[in-house]
Amino acid sequence: MASVVFVRSGPFVFRPLKKEDQAAIRALHEAWFPVIYPDEFYQQVTAPGGSLFALGAVHPDRGIVGVIVARFARFADCDEEVSN
Repeated sequence: MASVVFVRSGPFVFRPLKKEDQAAIRALHEAWFPVIYPDEFYQQVTAPGGSLFALGAVHPDRGIVGVIVARFARFADCDEEVSN
């Protein structure tokens, strides 16, 4: 998989997530979603070269303010709900 470069947009920098980001990511997910994610999720989104693609939107004064997470999968391996 190609490496991800850092991208700047206004005051924000979009960058790969790091292990040190786990606490911030967990706090954001707990505030945003009614789902409790297991520790393995946070380990996967911060693992370089892992099965998930993840970027953090980082503000210079506020830290991580957004997260993009995606899983790459073959269409044939997707759930029926996704493939319809």
